[in-house]
Amino acid sequence: MRSLPAEARTWPEARPHLWDALAVLIVVGGAALRMYRSTALSLWLDEGFTVLFARLPWDSVLGLHGVYDTHPPLYYTVVKAASFVVPELVAARYLSVFAGTATLAVLYLLVARIAGRPAALVACLVAAVSPLAVWYSQEARQYAVTGLAVSIAYLALVAFHRRPRTRWAVTYGVAVASAVYLDYSALYALAPQLMLLPFVVHQHRRRALPIAVAGVAAAVSYAPWLPNVVGTVRALGIQRASYLEASPTAIWGSLLSITGLGGQGIYFGSSMPSPWERWSTLDPVLGTLAIAAIALGGIALARHRFGLALACALSAGTVVAGVILSQLSPGFAPRTVSYAVLGWAILLGAAAGGGSMSIPRRVTGLVVVAAMILVSATSLRAVYFGEKQDWRDWAAGAAEVAPFGFPVVTFPTIAPTFLDAYQPRSLMGPHLALGDAPDLAALGSFVNGERAVWVATFDIASGTSIDPFLRAAGLDRVARQEYFYGLSLSLWVRSGVTLGRPITMNTEFTKSAGGTPGWDLAPGRSSVQLGIRGPELTLSNPGGTEASAVLVMTGAPRRLYSLTFEARSRLSSGSMRAFLICEGGGSLLNVAPDGAGASVPASPNWQMLNFSAFCPDGTDRIRIDLRNAGVGALDLRGARLYEVAPP
Repeated sequence: MRSLPAEARTWPEARPHLWDALAVLIVVGGAALRMYRSTALSLWLDEGFTVLFARLPWDSVLGLHGVYDTHPPLYYTVVKAASFVVPELVAARYLSVFAGTATLAVLYLLVARIAGRPAALVACLVAAVSPLAVWYSQEARQYAVTGLAVSIAYLALVAFHRRPRTRWAVTYGVAVASAVYLDYSALYALAPQLMLLPFVVHQHRRRALPIAVAGVAAAVSYAPWLPNVVGTVRALGIQRASYLEASPTAIWGSLLSITGLGGQGIYFGSSMPSPWERWSTLDPVLGTLAIAAIALGGIALARHRFGLALACALSAGTVVAGVILSQLSPGFAPRTVSYAVLGWAILLGAAAGGGSMSIPRRVTGLVVVAAMILVSATSLRAVYFGEKQDWRDWAAGAAEVAPFGFPVVTFPTIAPTFLDAYQPRSLMGPHLALGDAPDLAALGSFVNGERAVWVATFDIASGTSIDPFLRAAGLDRVARQEYFYGLSLSLWVRSGVTLGRPITMNTEFTKSAGGTPGWDLAPGRSSVQLGIRGPELTLSNPGGTEASAVLVMTGAPRRLYSLTFEARSRLSSGSMRAFLICEGGGSLLNVAPDGAGASVPASPNWQMLNFSAFCPDGTDRIRIDLRNAGVGALDLRGARLYEVAPP
């Protein structure tokens, strides 16, 4: 690396190898931060599409047959290649880990050329602990890989500016072309280079021709894909406006994310608050620190105009370009302007270690930057324990019930991919994959004549018509298992149909009968009388604690249990709460139908209830729990339990 011009020299660099060695340690530490818990969470919806598209044939994934996603094809091509080396479920995430780590090394080389090694070391540390950078370095999407291409493009431009060489021009052209073929959001970070190119042309005149040729070549290489870009913009321009528009709230949230101050609920969700939420009374102080860091970084770079212009282009320029370009096709979000973290890191690096600043100003810069790094590092705890859709457990649940042989309906389009990826060959039986816009005619044909069907869905807005359609088709939902963030697995049974074989049980509501387990009844508030259809149990509750009737029986794992009974509610307030519970080792393993329990409206007429529970591994007991949680009398009769075992 050549020595810096006088105006860009910083702290004494008599031992450049020491700074480089420290940079290697920071890059290794950044790699560890990105690898830690990188596969702890299930792939979420968008990451599932990465797997789906990477499974396409080579000619399709390369985009030779046109658009198949709202993103360009190069990223999926790289993921497909990586899937030959590591399993497809982790290939894209490990690719992001690698790209995010490599970006740290490129950033060090970049900043060292414009502000010196000490500033480069600090900038590398800032980016290493950036929560936004770490999050997208662990996500199986385009943004970390695109960020690497963007950083290489800026490095090549800076290197060419300092010493025009054809190899840097070639690197620049390849990096720019790669970035825009990886993701359209690369334009947000590359467009501000229009601020930098005049510096290069002014300084080098004719010698700037190679970089100009490289830029033109990159543009020409993108020409074959431009019709697809236009088609994508036309198709999604209005559709995406609701969640990717550059609103003041989105811009403010992105700025908090870039600086490492916040981002909770904006680009990640977590049960642990980030500093901006945890210490809300200190928000003015944190905001002042961020502004001071920017000002100090700008002052440090003021004498090196190209470096200052580059830092502004990568930070504020990326955000501004994102806002402007989102007016054409909305695409503004922390992930699409995450490349601004590089510019933010350059400013903080310069504030702490760049420029010929006075000692008081340098000490102030060190304190301010150290505080910002500490805040970012604190935010990482919330990021590491963030939350995503739990498709992994959802797929495991669907695989467990598949052996029962009932047909399976999945929704939306990505659902079968998750099932096959997490639970291969779990859809060997009858299966209907509903698209993102459910084909209800196909659903009607599929369930026609079926006694029962499993419905495995992600409950997004376009799927709200599925449940009403099944009810209208004569099916009742008797079991529902919910997973995180709207994922569910439900069993629908045709009205009047009971599944499985009946289990011998105490139907007399007595303490014991013929050696079968007896009922535990609320003392003084329960009575049994003989009705037209057999014994009837009345649970009375004048108010206060619930009156209950509980029956505990031996159960078995991997069984589907269905409970049917009739109830008559004579309650003036409150309701019945009825449960079918799978127990094992003293723990509740599954509770059906849900935490509130089954109920019926108050009426003088008897009403039939039917609900089911799938009992997982570890089940050794079945608990039937019937409760009067209101005021008045509740009548119960005809309790029957059925068991379905997989073949």
